[in-house]
Amino acid sequence: MEIGYFYAAVTILSGFLLTMITCFIVSWLKSQADTTDTRLDDIIIAAHGKPLQATIIAVSFYTTLKYYGISRYSTSG
Repeated sequence: MEIGYFYAAVTILSGFLLTMITCFIVSWLKSQADTTDTRLDDIIIAAHGKPLQATIIAVSFYTTLKYYGISRYSTSG
């Protein structure tokens, strides 16, 4: 197994782990926001939670494809 595949797998798994941690943090923030009187914090958390998680996954896949030579169209090396 090439070392690039190992680093690619670690990068993707790290992205998923970071996404899971972000999911737990967003859930905790939602529970804290439910206790307040205003709905502004609920709206802000809802607007940023899922897009942040999707961005983390996208960046991990982009990094894998761009820097570890997984794609045959990659520009590295």
